[in-house]
Amino acid sequence: MGSRRLRLTAPRRPPSRRRREGPSLKRALAATCTAVVAATAAAGCTTQQAYFSAQTWQRNECNKLVEQNERERCLARTNMSYDDYQRQTEDGKKP
Repeated sequence: MGSRRLRLTAPRRPPSRRRREGPSLKRALAATCTAVVAATAAAGCTTQQAYFSAQTWQRNECNKLVEQNERERCLARTNMSYDDYQRQTEDGKKP
């Protein structure tokens, strides 16, 4: 009888449930925010209402992140007030 070798391998880890924030997620976020703004504008909402709607959507997306550090960084980016947002966008339009 030939000797059989027992092959030991590391246990397989289940696929990570962590969502990665990369270029594709950023593009999806930008596209979705644009769609939300366009839809609310078409519905007769003000830009402030559209901003708050997009901000709420982004917070919900942040809360889906499994890793706490990533979730906290994501949520920190959603804390800009509407007035600060307006000033920032106006500053970007000036030559």
